[in-house]
Amino acid sequence: MTVTWMSPVMRGVAGLVAACSIGNAAGRASHSASLVSRRYDFPIMNVQTLIEALPGVEDRPALQDSAGRDIRYVDIGRSEFVEPPLVIEDGELETAQAVVVTAPAAVGKSMLAEFLALRTSGVLWNLGGFHVGNDFALGALARAHGASSLGAVLTRIHDGSFLVVADALDEARLRVSFDAFVAFLDGVFEQFLARATPGRPPLVLLARRETSEFAADWLGEAGRGAAVASLRIDFFDRAGAEEFVNRQLQSKDRDPTNPNLVAARDAMFAQILSLFGVDGASPNWEGDARKFLGYAPVLVAMGRYLASGGNPKRLAEQFAHERTPEAMWQFLLTLVIDILEREQQKFVQGFRESAASAAVPPTFLDWSAVFAPHEQRAWLLSEALGTEPPNVTVPREIEAEYRAQVREWLAEHPFVGGRRGEFASPVFEDFVYAEALTEGQLDERAAVRRRVADASYRPTEMLARFIFTRAAGHGEADAEDLPALYESLTAGEEQPGRLAELDLTDEGGLQAAVRLGSERFELPLNTGGAPIVFIRHLGRASVQLQDHSVKLGVSGRTFEIGPDVAIRAANIDIAAESLVVRRGTEEAANVVLSANTIFASDPVFRVVHGSEGLRLRAAQSLRYPLVQFAIEDEETIPALGADELEAAQVLFRLLGFFKSEGYGGLGSYAEPIDRRAGQHARFARLLSFAQERGLVTREGAIYKLHPDVVGLDYLKVKAQIVSNDAARFLHDFVRADTPGR
Repeated sequence: MTVTWMSPVMRGVAGLVAACSIGNAAGRASHSASLVSRRYDFPIMNVQTLIEALPGVEDRPALQDSAGRDIRYVDIGRSEFVEPPLVIEDGELETAQAVVVTAPAAVGKSMLAEFLALRTSGVLWNLGGFHVGNDFALGALARAHGASSLGAVLTRIHDGSFLVVADALDEARLRVSFDAFVAFLDGVFEQFLARATPGRPPLVLLARRETSEFAADWLGEAGRGAAVASLRIDFFDRAGAEEFVNRQLQSKDRDPTNPNLVAARDAMFAQILSLFGVDGASPNWEGDARKFLGYAPVLVAMGRYLASGGNPKRLAEQFAHERTPEAMWQFLLTLVIDILEREQQKFVQGFRESAASAAVPPTFLDWSAVFAPHEQRAWLLSEALGTEPPNVTVPREIEAEYRAQVREWLAEHPFVGGRRGEFASPVFEDFVYAEALTEGQLDERAAVRRRVADASYRPTEMLARFIFTRAAGHGEADAEDLPALYESLTAGEEQPGRLAELDLTDEGGLQAAVRLGSERFELPLNTGGAPIVFIRHLGRASVQLQDHSVKLGVSGRTFEIGPDVAIRAANIDIAAESLVVRRGTEEAANVVLSANTIFASDPVFRVVHGSEGLRLRAAQSLRYPLVQFAIEDEETIPALGADELEAAQVLFRLLGFFKSEGYGGLGSYAEPIDRRAGQHARFARLLSFAQERGLVTREGAIYKLHPDVVGLDYLKVKAQIVSNDAARFLHDFVRADTPGR
């Protein structure tokens, strides 16, 4: 088989040595930069195919007491184990002398190792319990089966009638030096593989990605010359995922055939699939959806939640709700934190047992703070976005060794995808970014904001959900995070009936409100005076800002605006190279920008689509090419005093709630208008006055606007142009609102 990739051996043993060298930051950076991801295009096979290619062990050699608990036969399988799909990435089982199995962390390598040992009657080695090195393989065989039986066991290994399934190769690697690790691999080759019968592989090694690739190349044709078949544990498909959850339920004494539990499970699948834009009833899971829902830790957490969530019928109703319930977001948050806590336990255990532990001062006891979830998030962000590595809590005497081992471990972290610096799932990526925005250092927040501003990245709905959850406890979010929030929430538009509507105002403090289907999110924003930025698109939005400027798009990119957008701001900078204007259902322009100054900062700016739907109004003269979209105001408006001008602001605040789509005319849900009326007395009085004059009417849960009553049309409403009739309306309101005037 042909694989496009760079061999770990060919890319240099020196790079790996440098990555493990204490304090050699330059070497670590070089090694990290040299990593490339494989490209796979191989068929999926089942576990039974692998078992048929391995030796079936008859008359098992007895194990001595000296074998210990880390070398054993498996006689009882785990009831919760579900066979995962496998992919052959390199080599052929028909000629293999060794098999190397790789997978992301927590996908079930150890359970597969136990299953292979059970079904073949081979012996299981837990390499994570040993300090491997020179002559380890031969010594382990002698200790396990006795010196007197060693020759017979080696003969059976070579003729293909005995099998060793060696798990946790990556954990063994963490506990020893590079030289000791390659000495161990050399011993494995000499004792197991040099004389092994092709097609009867006596050895299966299981590890995470980087360690397994290195071992396969060191033992294989790029190194010692053994025939190695490299396999990968793939993510579960829908049928496998359902069976996995069912087994989890059975292990907790719950009946997986209970109709309500089945309904709850399927509703949970549907809700999570919707995050990836996949039909919840789809039998086919591909791409990001499969990488997440087919990921064993996710399915374990799902089974635990279903088993402990109380009444099954209530669970089914909860998760079948028309929108994603809050319990789902909490479930996902709990899930990712569980994975981080599991990694902390594994890493700390391995590190404490490594050579570095000898230098730990006896007074240091706070291992619970080492490699904690918040530290892992900072390390992952450093790998992904180049931020500074975090401060660490280990003693100074072992800090260099600790940092070196963390750097190596990060390549195997369950959040990491096929390449260092990439994420295995958008959920993990957005979790890390959200945590950085809400709790990170200044450089971490800045790095995430730059990432969001990169048009190649679009967050999932999870980013906003995590930020909203955090902000609920902190009071405010930064205005600089609004682009991330908006991009994230509009990702939820992929679900039918969930069009996002934005209402942004700085009246009484900067406030953002986004309606997404039947949900409404409100968030106060603190600002340092920087412009409010929208990265890729803006639609169905009312932006009414007295003291803030707005920036649309990024240089060199296209920005999509509309339908139904009205922006009134101090200044508007169109930073995008080009503008696409999306039309609504109205004949008039449905994107109206109004400001003191409006300018296009990109020298080659142009409107590439929908120019008839764009209109601009600026106090200062517009320049080419914007001047062609200017609104001409030819009316003579009766003089407005200070009270009338203040009332005009309230009027247009009311009118700003109304959209042109989906209501049979200019309409708005009553809830946000009524909420504002409850918060602002003058707004409430003007709403009542507008209803008396027939400017606004109510039909059930919808308010409707009739702008012709005051001589306004859609364009004038969005541009906040005061007509003669509107001026008279304002005069009348002020007189009614201030008796005796």
